[in-house]
Amino acid sequence: MLNVLSKNTGDAIAVLARNEIGSFVGALILLTGYGIAGVLTQDIQHEQLAALLDPFGIRTFTLMVKYWTVSDKNFHSVGFEGLLLWNRLLWIGVGCLILAFAYMRFSFAERRTRASKTEPEVKMAFSPQPATFAGLRLSDSAWAKFTASVKIHFIGMARSTFFIVIAVASLLNTIPSLISSATEGYGNSTLPVTYWVLDLIRGTLYLFLLIVITYYAGVLVWKDRDEHMDEIADATPTPEWVSYASRLVTLVAMVLLIQFAALLGGMAVQAAHGYKNFQFGLYLYEFAGARWFFLCHARGAGLFYPCFFAQ
Repeated sequence: MLNVLSKNTGDAIAVLARNEIGSFVGALILLTGYGIAGVLTQDIQHEQLAALLDPFGIRTFTLMVKYWTVSDKNFHSVGFEGLLLWNRLLWIGVGCLILAFAYMRFSFAERRTRASKTEPEVKMAFSPQPATFAGLRLSDSAWAKFTASVKIHFIGMARSTFFIVIAVASLLNTIPSLISSATEGYGNSTLPVTYWVLDLIRGTLYLFLLIVITYYAGVLVWKDRDEHMDEIADATPTPEWVSYASRLVTLVAMVLLIQFAALLGGMAVQAAHGYKNFQFGLYLYEFAGARWFFLCHARGAGLFYPCFFAQ
């Protein structure tokens, strides 16, 4: 029953949108709900609301056994009662409504696509002229190819629907968490100090960054083959490192873009609460420090495995 909502949501979106991106969007919405529930559990006054808003029921279960002793956890099990029962009834009902809506809207008919207007052929008079060529000079242009490839990959990925959706979802999950919890934790009031703001960003943002790395690592590796350009690209006199390095730099840039927006949001929340000691060193360390190197390893591994299986 824990998977009824997620399965029905994914099936319904896939049926209605007829696009694999729609299923990813639905999963991101569920993850955002899970993150919001996690933020609410930090305040004791909102624990019951958080227990009901968790679509997976994980935090609901944790809340129900919060004050159990080790002996209780070893010999007792949580039954479908109290908050856990209401949580399951709520989200199973939501899942059934989504499935019913998808069933009512589903049709086997193919969607109509607008036919592009064909321009009439215009015959032009042409008289051959002798061509003159200036002296050609051939030189190695690996770096020019690298920068052009990075530009093409980054613009293509940044304009994609999935990246826009996941960027908006990650910021919608992070910024409200900062606004609601920057000055309080577990019922206590505090200043929005930088290390606490960064802790909130880590807890609400990095899961989405791993999703970006996982998804776009495969998209970038298989891009040429999906567009039937792999044989043409292989035939060009381009070093192998250009293809791999350009995709890696693109993946790094996409993650840094989302991370930079979240860090700017953290500083904006601090400024809104009148806190001016931003501690830019901590922000810089978070942006390009140990965790950044961890994400770099994740990006490299994300590109390596699709390359390995693409052979």
